[in-house]
Formats: sequence, structure tokens, C-alpha cells
Amino acid sequence: MDPKSLLIRSSFAAAAITFAAPGWAGPVDLLEADTQAFVQDSGAMDVIYSLRYQDNEGRSAIKSIGQFYEPVAFTRGILHAGNNTIAVTMSPNGGGYYKASFDSAVPRGTYTLELHYRSDKRFAEPTVSNDGKNLLAVWFNPVRWTMPIEKSIVKLVLPLPLEGNLQRPEDITPAMVDGLGVITDDQNKRLQDHFAFVYSDYQDSRRLTVYTEKKSLPAQGVHMVRIYIPQSSMPNLSKTSNTRPDATIPAIPTDTGSPATSAPVTPRDVPISFGDYAARAIVLAILSFFLNPIALFAEFLVLGLPLWIIDKIAKTTLLRKIFLPANEFKFAHPTKGTILGWTAVLVPFRLTWAIIAGLGSGVVALLRLHPIIELYIKKKAPVYESPEITVSTFRKDGYVPTLAPEEAAVVMDRPIKAINLLVLNLQARGAIQVLSRNPLQVQVVDASRATTEPEKCFLKSLTGRGTLTQQGMLEVLKSLTASVQPKIWRADTAATVEAYRQRAQQRWDELRAAPPTSRPQFFNTWYADLYLQDTFFQDLGTTFGAIPTSVPADRPLTTLGAAREQSSLWGGVERVQDFAEGVADTIESGAKATIDRIENLFNFDGEAGARPGIQKGVAVAVGYDACHSACHSACHSACHSACHSACHSACHDACACHSACHSACVSSCAGSF
Repeated sequence: MDPKSLLIRSSFAAAAITFAAPGWAGPVDLLEADTQAFVQDSGAMDVIYSLRYQDNEGRSAIKSIGQFYEPVAFTRGILHAGNNTIAVTMSPNGGGYYKASFDSAVPRGTYTLELHYRSDKRFAEPTVSNDGKNLLAVWFNPVRWTMPIEKSIVKLVLPLPLEGNLQRPEDITPAMVDGLGVITDDQNKRLQDHFAFVYSDYQDSRRLTVYTEKKSLPAQGVHMVRIYIPQSSMPNLSKTSNTRPDATIPAIPTDTGSPATSAPVTPRDVPISFGDYAARAIVLAILSFFLNPIALFAEFLVLGLPLWIIDKIAKTTLLRKIFLPANEFKFAHPTKGTILGWTAVLVPFRLTWAIIAGLGSGVVALLRLHPIIELYIKKKAPVYESPEITVSTFRKDGYVPTLAPEEAAVVMDRPIKAINLLVLNLQARGAIQVLSRNPLQVQVVDASRATTEPEKCFLKSLTGRGTLTQQGMLEVLKSLTASVQPKIWRADTAATVEAYRQRAQQRWDELRAAPPTSRPQFFNTWYADLYLQDTFFQDLGTTFGAIPTSVPADRPLTTLGAAREQSSLWGGVERVQDFAEGVADTIESGAKATIDRIENLFNFDGEAGARPGIQKGVAVAVGYDACHSACHSACHSACHSACHSACHSACHDACACHSACHSACVSSCAGSF
């Protein structure tokens, strides 16, 4: 078998990964796959496979990994989470795919999955060079993924001990490799971004190892490594192949790439590859194009006279249609050329079709001799149908798209919550750090961790002090709207909003049912779902105790829940959400202009949608959100105080109806973060 065929056969080890976790299905970035494959004397392979990935969501299992070469036996599974390790259990899904279940669920973060297993499939096949040397084609390729990998490393540890006191990989010389009888596969080597001979310590010996590296491996990408070694290096290898008895063996490359074995090596009995067939087909196509007149004249001598006789008797034009389909002489044309073209190639096909059509017509003519069949075949006048007007839409009833938390907030008419979710998400991924709750101020830690366009827009809109201006907030909302529109063009809006409301309610029910000691961890994991609840701050106050503002804002719970005491307008002391007031401070007196412009962002059908008695901008962009939320928390003193201190005068100027403005401010400013 030549290297191309071997690569095609070995690519059956494809893998698909689906991360199984309840709730949001966030993005997962595969950073690096590292494979150490140790060739055994039997031809089997002991493998240590490590996958480092960035989980932006949190989960309890990897639903499907594969396809592994079977039979396979897993000896160890570990998930490295910082300085901690979590046991991993592998269970078969069938067809060579396995599920990796974690002993405990993990939140967002960077993890390394480590699997130890043995595959008893034979990865060493015998072959013979042109000079009679008995060799083994040793190969391996790890599992494939449906997502791209930034870097893939494969280290193939060969059963070839190295002599001498080697201290560095650079001490391995070409002469040393040639002395071991190793022949590189130049075709496979060219596919690697980096190729080198190194060493690995295995079973009390220092063994020659092939190190390969590929960067930016695409989805379903194959990272195959192949090398040729002497058969004498594996004396215990069975001489019976684990492929078909009539299967051919891998071909030997024609150039080893090293001076000691630079003589050409020719494979024996190598089958013709697909590329060879394609090259021959191209050559034949070119020849037939230029030899068209000779072939067409020969066909005319053989077929032209019979067709001319049939045309005279049956009064047809078969000769002209088959040999001159354009009804005229054409010097050059792909399908109608008389001199240059492929007309001669098409003549047999046209003649075959004419014969089939003639036979079909004869059969129909015979069937029509029967009166009942004649009546059925006879052409009938079309039945009149009254015209009707059909109005169609791309909307699919009940269809709920998968949205990111901030995108769901946009669809639910919660623009302020959408921005706040961006802040929490960026802090959870380590892109920013919240420095101050009131006023809201952040510090950019690693801008490269912002992956979506709205996240990047948020970072670009920050001032030098790390604050978000009114114009910056507007630009972020525009970017959020642009990211949502391609996902909801077929969505059932009402069903989508209801689905995410039910999801938020379900999370709150699960939080209340959890033991008090585990509630903070649960909140920090599922805050995105919890935050979409209309009565979020009310539920937060009844579920958790008071959180002082002195607590660092390094977790969603401490960021959202921190509150301070202050005197209310009616006397007494009330709890004020400090972070909510900080966001209200950011908006300040520009509420009117911002609200008027936000209307255009969230009005997808292009209609104003204003409600009687409420100013147009407030009704569409914030009013509906605000009034809905205000029904649940209008009497909440903390929200009232936060709103009153920062937004009261601005919103009073922006709205004609004071009561509608008051409800809007309570919900959108204080109640949104």
C-alpha cells in the first residue's frame, strides 16, 4: 500500500467531541493536543494522550471522544484543574467512541485531560525495499476533533535503544539514525510543521523518538506520523498481518533524507494511486480534444451510413443531431466542436440515448393500442384553480436558538443586563478585573481572552481609566445586536423568551434546593442563567445574607451581591446594591439620548412600537423591560435609592410621563446589575 492509501485507511480514527453540560453551551477552545505513542514488541501501542483546552462554560463530562483503534483498554484518566486533579471514567458509546465522565463538575477555566490507554491493533506492517531489506512501516495518528486545535504534537517512541551518553536531543546525529536502519518518509515529513529525532526514556533504556508538530490543525484534521525501521528491531512481531490477506503493504519512500542511505529505494508491487489515475485521465482528455477530427471521421464511417438510411426512411434527423448538434460546422467547442472538442467522445452517448428514446417510444405506441391505456395517456386539459395569495415567513414556530447569556438578554429586551453579563463573562475568563463597583471601573488583564465581537468592542470602548462612557455603551449594544440577528431570523421570539425565563426560574429553584454551604459555588457557576430572572435582586436578598462592599469583586456573587447601608428618603436605613449604583452612575445624565438611540438597535422589524403615554425611545428600548421588571421589584428600597441618586433628574427630562419614567429607571438602572 502506498503512503496515500495508508493515510486514507488510517484516517478512520476520526473523533467528534460534544461537551455535555447542563445550561448554556458556551465555546470551548482546544489549545494543545500532546500524544506519546510507545511502540510495543507485539506491534500494539501504549499511549499517553493529553488535551489542554479552555472551557468557557463549565461541565461534568466530555460526551464523545474518538474514534479509538480497538480493542482498546484505558488504564488511567485524569482531569488536571490547576493544582487539583479529578478522576475521569471512560465508558463506551459504541463504534470506537467513548464518554469521559468527571467525578465532579468543573466551572469555567483551563483544563488538561490526560488519558492512558493501550490499543492492541498492530501499528507495524512488514514491507520490503528494492534491495531486499526487510522493513516495518510504523505509524500512528491520534483521535480527531470537530473543532480546530491550535497545536498538535505527536511523539512516536520507537523500539530502538540509543547507545552512548546522550544529554541533549541535538546529540543525535544523522549517522546515528542511519546506523539504526531508520528510513524517513519524505511525503509524511513534508506534512509536518516541525520534524525532529529526539529521545525518550522508556523501560530502562533511552529510545529514539520521532517528534512531529502541526500548528492550527483544522477541524477533523489528521496528524499522521509514519517511519520505517528494520524488521529485526521487533523480532517478536507476528508475521500474520491484521489486515486482509490480499492487502498490499506500505510502500517504501524513494528518499531517506540522510547521506548514509541516499540511494533511491523503489517500492515493490505498489498499486496505482488515485493521483496516477487522475493524471492519466487528464492526459487522455487533452489528447481526445486535439484528436477529435480523426476519431469523429472514423465514427462517421462506421455509424454515419446506417443513421443516414434511417433518416431517409423515418424522415428523422438523427445524423445531424448526433454528429452536428449545433446544426452547423463549428471549428472549436467543448461539446459541439467539429475539429477541436470532445464531440467524438459524446457521439456514443448521444447514439445510446437515441436508441433508448426510440425503444421507449415504441413501447408507448404499442401500449396505446389498448383503448383504456390510450384514454389514460391522452393529454387532458388543465384543471382550473382559483388564484390565491400566500404569505410566508421564515419564522419557525417553537424554534428556540442557542444564544450566549448576553445575547439572550438582548432578545429578552434587557440591554443593560446584556452589558453587565459581558463584564462578568470577561472577568470570569481573566480578560478584565473589576477595580471598583461604584463607580464601575475595570482593568484590562489580557485582551486576547475576548473572543466575540461584542467582547472586543467592550474593551475598545473603555476609557484610559477603565470606565465605559455613554457612547461606549451604545457601541457595545450595536455590536451585541449585530451578533444576535443572524441567530434569531428563524426563531420564535415568544418561545425563546419564555424558554430562557423558565431556565432562569429552574436555576433559582435548584439554588434554593442546594445546601447553604454549596450555594455560593452554584451561584458563581450559573450566574448567567440566574441573572436573567426578572426578580433577580429580590431573590438574591432572600437567598444569601448581607455581603459588605469591602469584599473583593472577584466573583459574580461578591460583585453582584455587595450592598451598603444608607439613609432612605423616608427615614430609616436601607440596603443599596453598590455595584448597581455604580452602573447607574456611569449612565449619568445622558439617559435620554442613549435611550432614543437604543430604540433603533432593538427594533428589528423597523417599527417604532411606541406605547401610548410613554416616550417612544423608553417604550421600545427600556420601557417594556423596565415596566415588566418593575412589577416585581417596584417597592424594593435599594433599587429605588440607587435610581433616585443618579438617574432621576435625567430620566425626568427624557420622559413625558413621570410614572413610566420612574418605573423604567428602577428596573433598567438599579435592577439590571
